[in-house]
Amino acid sequence: LNIVLSPESYIVDHCGFSGLSCYNRNNNRIYIHYKNWTNEDESFLKSVQQDIDGYRTYLVNHEVGHSLGLDHLKRRDYINKICPVMVQQTKGTEGTIANCWPTVADIRDTLRFIDGDFHLRNEWKN
Repeated sequence: LNIVLSPESYIVDHCGFSGLSCYNRNNNRIYIHYKNWTNEDESFLKSVQQDIDGYRTYLVNHEVGHSLGLDHLKRRDYINKICPVMVQQTKGTEGTIANCWPTVADIRDTLRFIDGDFHLRNEWKN
């Protein structure tokens, strides 16, 4: 897994969209959106309700979650609750409590409960 601080053009080329960071499964690389990382647009942090260090921690945890095979969780399921890192907090945290660390919801998505015990999701077993 490689993590790269990237300009918008790299993200568009490798992930097919703009404005956000991303994980590319084909080359096992996380592309961190440079402008969001450096907070060039100060209004951005207001929408995510975190300081720059909290946002950076969230961002790395979120994209590493994708590298582990995790999908996005829905923000509407966490209104007035701590927001799991797999919610797209970069798009805003309105109605939730911003959070940069994995939660029980993130871990529950990572594991499957089978016959009274937790197991890694089948697609991770090689």
